[in-house]
Amino acid sequence: GVSLAPAGTKPKAAAFSSIPAAGAKDLTPTKKQAKEAPAASSGSPHHVPPKPPANADRELKEKLEGSHDLGGAGARDGFASREKDQKFKFLHPDYIKDGQGRKKGDPLYDPSTLHIPQRWFKDYKISPGQRQWWEFKSENFDAVLLFKMGKFYEMYEMDAHIGVEHLGLTYMKGEQPHCGFPERAYANNAEKLARRGHKVVVIEQTETPEQLAERNRKRKQQGQKNCTVVNREKVAVLSPGTLFDAEMVRNSPQQAMVVTVCERVGGASDDGGDKVVEVGVSAVDVTTGRMLVGQLEDNLMRSKLNTFLKAVRPVEVVTPPPATGFMSKETKGMLRKLLQDSAKFTERAFSEEPMTSESENEVVPPQMARAVDRMKERNEEAGLLALGGLVDFLRMSMLDQAVLPCCTLSVVPKDGIPPLVGCDSEGADGNASQEESEDAAALTATARLDASALANLEIVENSEGGKEGTLLDQLDHCASGPGHRLLRQWLLHPLKTVRGIVARQEAVEELMGVPGLAEDYHAGLKRVGMDLERGLMRLAASARSVGRDQAHVVLYEDVSKKRLRNFLFTLRGFKRVIELMERVREDLPEPKSSLLKRLLLLVTEGELRPLMRQLEEAFDWDKAERDGRVIPKSRGVDTLFDELEDRVKEAKEGVETYVKGLASKVKGAKLWKDQIEVPYAVTPPREWELTSQKKGFRRFTNAEFKSLLARHERAEEDREARLAEILKNLMGEFAKSAKVWLRAVDASAQLDVLCSLSLHARAGPNGGQDDMCQPKFLAEDEPPCFRAKGLCLHAGFVPNDVSLGGVGAGGEREKVFALVTGPNMGGKSTLMRQVALAALLGQIGAHVPAASVTLTPCDGFYVRMGARDNIMTGQSTFQVELEETAAVLELATEKSFVAMDEFGRGTSTTDGIALAAGVMRKLKELGCRCLFSTHYHALVEEGMEGDECLHMECEENEEGVTFLYKLKQGVCKSSFGVNVARLAGIPQKVLERASELINQ
Repeated sequence: GVSLAPAGTKPKAAAFSSIPAAGAKDLTPTKKQAKEAPAASSGSPHHVPPKPPANADRELKEKLEGSHDLGGAGARDGFASREKDQKFKFLHPDYIKDGQGRKKGDPLYDPSTLHIPQRWFKDYKISPGQRQWWEFKSENFDAVLLFKMGKFYEMYEMDAHIGVEHLGLTYMKGEQPHCGFPERAYANNAEKLARRGHKVVVIEQTETPEQLAERNRKRKQQGQKNCTVVNREKVAVLSPGTLFDAEMVRNSPQQAMVVTVCERVGGASDDGGDKVVEVGVSAVDVTTGRMLVGQLEDNLMRSKLNTFLKAVRPVEVVTPPPATGFMSKETKGMLRKLLQDSAKFTERAFSEEPMTSESENEVVPPQMARAVDRMKERNEEAGLLALGGLVDFLRMSMLDQAVLPCCTLSVVPKDGIPPLVGCDSEGADGNASQEESEDAAALTATARLDASALANLEIVENSEGGKEGTLLDQLDHCASGPGHRLLRQWLLHPLKTVRGIVARQEAVEELMGVPGLAEDYHAGLKRVGMDLERGLMRLAASARSVGRDQAHVVLYEDVSKKRLRNFLFTLRGFKRVIELMERVREDLPEPKSSLLKRLLLLVTEGELRPLMRQLEEAFDWDKAERDGRVIPKSRGVDTLFDELEDRVKEAKEGVETYVKGLASKVKGAKLWKDQIEVPYAVTPPREWELTSQKKGFRRFTNAEFKSLLARHERAEEDREARLAEILKNLMGEFAKSAKVWLRAVDASAQLDVLCSLSLHARAGPNGGQDDMCQPKFLAEDEPPCFRAKGLCLHAGFVPNDVSLGGVGAGGEREKVFALVTGPNMGGKSTLMRQVALAALLGQIGAHVPAASVTLTPCDGFYVRMGARDNIMTGQSTFQVELEETAAVLELATEKSFVAMDEFGRGTSTTDGIALAAGVMRKLKELGCRCLFSTHYHALVEEGMEGDECLHMECEENEEGVTFLYKLKQGVCKSSFGVNVARLAGIPQKVLERASELINQ
């Protein structure tokens, strides 16, 4: 069988079902359509489309209900006979070539293009309309085309099968696979296809039938043949990471990152160890303009790349083809294994220069240009390649003009953890002094979380790639999209300065002190009804008229009204946020929390209020919504509009005066819309043209009347164009203050997260705040310490007291290291996770489920648990364990927290004990807070003191072992593996033999 599915998709049955039948339907509008569709309106903001034709409902019914009465796979079988048609030889796998004539075996083969022999169109008499579709398909062979025809998006050939299977459409009548949907269903269906991993290319009409007729008139004058197909253009490329329209991302508040990755293998590391892999990474969320770029000096395990990907969790990954030498099969395999089905993968050649011309430099923000210069100075070739690949991907997706001019770019640190962004990381305001900025940076310095900690603690994602059961899931009561995203950032970046932590704690405590404040604020945010951060991005793009918003795109929806509606929705959203913050300020007139005070003043007394007042005074919002356009409040506000308004009035009066003058010559003549109406009994002049009639009356037009009407129509069009320009100017002025609006969004998001943490503090494991506490943080220069009483993160867990480090009653330092033993399934790993999560919760400013917690901030969390291999990079389970442990020993400091679970079990007992003993001694020498669990009881003899040994308590009796899940001093006498095996259902004979061997 031969598959014509787009490259990268799984071959389906009925392989040649994509081949059109001879004499397949032409895609050119028929005469009937041309007559009925003067409606096909330009996407120009000032052009208001007319009502659909009277028979639109009948046409829609025919399109959506007319079919073979087949559906799904059965319907595809109806086209199977077409696969024998050999005139489509160029689609056969043995002959298929890309647009450059390269076959599939060629390393540079481009699956996104298709070679169609030019003679094929002539030899098989392919109609002009079909030729236009095939030409678009040959340039986008890896994509599903949404091909605009009149009021409908049509799907042909292999794309039709995807429409039937994934959108629930039905096939149209005929031999050619064909289905479609109306323009109003565009956002819903395009989103569905993109979220299913398809690349979607939108082809729009850029010419109406009238414009085609005018073009043909000019061609005829020049002696050229008529064109029978309206012009069409590719205007949008959609994929999981490029969904941009509000309707497509409304139900997905979390970030949707596109990531580009490339690499270069360098020499040995500074310490003479393994070779360094230089990994270039870049990422962007097109809905918010947040962009990242950096170069990581990674190990062969790609640990830092793993950390980066765990933190950003991309929905789309773009890599260079293997033939370029910038992507190894090991890294590519690791990417696919790590992200599995959660991301779409695309191969594209990367450009080494993200900015290659002056015209492109105009849309590139200065911060990106500076980042490129710095990377060139440092010879960070991989980072430059990744950034070039990302910019090139945005160009290919036709989003570069929308995203690049207003993106915010951050540099990824060398550890691979993306930096914290938002107003809490930028100082009190955008014009902060260097001293204020340095102070803000100190306040927001963050602790390190690597990929192993993120995975083992399930902070933002569970083992299946979802949110359920994670720490984020427990804390997230946020009511806005920016709030959801910011909370995730806070969890990925726990603070490590006491001042910063206490500032958040004080804010949460003060919010808790006003009953109902958090609930009311969240209820108000939900009534805002939109994601303001994304709304800002779309408005900025809309002001530049990109994609389907371009003036020459033919749409039936009223583009001007839609644009104005979105603008008003955004303005009202910001107005509601200002009002909400003012209401919070009324409840907290003199906040004690410096953080709350700064956030409230930023919105209520900063630049935002005056800007909003200017916009309220600029035009009448309610009237604009009713009229569908922005009309200046009075004469003199816009002199050009005044002139055009006078022209419209003058032209209208000219029409009325002319018709009134006819009354003396033609009895009973009067104006009826754009026609001259006269009684049936009256005979008009012979040169008048009959246009319509009704009982007792006939309606006419003539050359002079047509001229007057045309003058009036041109005047109205010029006026509407000016109104569109006024709206565009208003949106442009609004976009110029994007930084001010964005700071307001960030302030609102921070308050949203703080309110969420206050609600979390009232909802402990047992449903109240009595079993929650606000951790007490000691100064950073104090001896490392973690002490918790009654620590219990989940309902049903046994509370435990844990003490690591600190200063004793006599002034001596307490032990920071603890060797934890206990039976299998006795709760060792769970306890270690609880300690790590309690410290992390405290360091984002949240309350902790415990009676009390006292600690010094951790500068990093290193959690090594579980057993897993990394086949894609050629590493066994034990090698992965050793690599991760090596990273801990290299990066951990005295102020870190380390949880090491059963290290050394991946090799022989002798080797495992020896290695575990060496690692244990190194961690003790380091002096960090460490819980080190083991079943190797021989480790107790390795210099361990009595107060450094802890165990999970259990009771042994005749029936087996009862787990008490209580942390106690001392060493557990056994791991009770046979008892656990009995619980797991191991056969009795096997258990008896195991017991005999143990006793021997």
